[in-house]
Amino acid sequence: MEQNRAVFSSVLESQGISDYIHRIRIEAIDNPWNEKVLVKKKTADRLDVALRVWDNNLFLYGRIYRLFLYVYDLLNPDFNYQSVDVPKEDAEPERREHYVQVWSIFVDSRLERKSVPNFYDRALRRSIFVNALPRLSWNEAFRLFGELWNRSSYTHSDIVREATNLANYGRARKPATPTEPEVEIGSFLKDHSVSRHLDRVAPSRLNDLTRELLNSTVADHKDAVVRSCYYGIHVECRKRLVGEIIPMKERVSLTLIDSSQKRTTFEVTETCDLEPLQTAVQEAIRTYNDPSSPL
Repeated sequence: MEQNRAVFSSVLESQGISDYIHRIRIEAIDNPWNEKVLVKKKTADRLDVALRVWDNNLFLYGRIYRLFLYVYDLLNPDFNYQSVDVPKEDAEPERREHYVQVWSIFVDSRLERKSVPNFYDRALRRSIFVNALPRLSWNEAFRLFGELWNRSSYTHSDIVREATNLANYGRARKPATPTEPEVEIGSFLKDHSVSRHLDRVAPSRLNDLTRELLNSTVADHKDAVVRSCYYGIHVECRKRLVGEIIPMKERVSLTLIDSSQKRTTFEVTETCDLEPLQTAVQEAIRTYNDPSSPL
């Protein structure tokens, strides 16, 4: 990393902040996800800067440029950084995460406008933002991201305010609707069991139908095992995955996988009949018990 100090000098000159930096300390790390800049005031107008930087030349200039944009903002009187306004991670973890997201969007959107190649480009930054707001549907999160990304300037108080708005927006949001499966699936990651997955199915007939399908599968096939996974229910036979059941509020998605790995998906609703589904499951399991099965 020491051999790339020329990149650091070029970035500082480009941003016009080289005269404000007293010393730079560099720590090489083994991935780009934990890159970070830490700033300590050395004198009234000069800073000591510590960087944690991925020890790889991929997008190196852009990665250094984006880290020093945080320093640029700290030095910019129009940005008006106030440390007392930063959400505390231990007291307000959600608001702190949103604060980090908004400031990162402000940083990375400027790199795009300056045509600086960036590891954290718009697509990656949007994905990180969406993952940070699991209560929202993708469409809602995409819309909010677009509004934040397209904004040309922020002050520090703007970032703090947007972080608060995002936290309040997520908490005030109504529960997921059947048209937003990504929100439902996201909630499965927190706590799961077969019973809890099935409890998410609202129509009583559909709930009963799904339970009966699982019960009959285990009763009729001695090698069949039902297990809970993060996003739904697995049906296994001879330690091989035969079926995936993803329960949602108004419907159940059933995917069957035969021994040749052919997948067949059924959209199960309360108007479906049980018998054809049982037959389909039996046929999928039969392929694993067939002596000619490619196991």
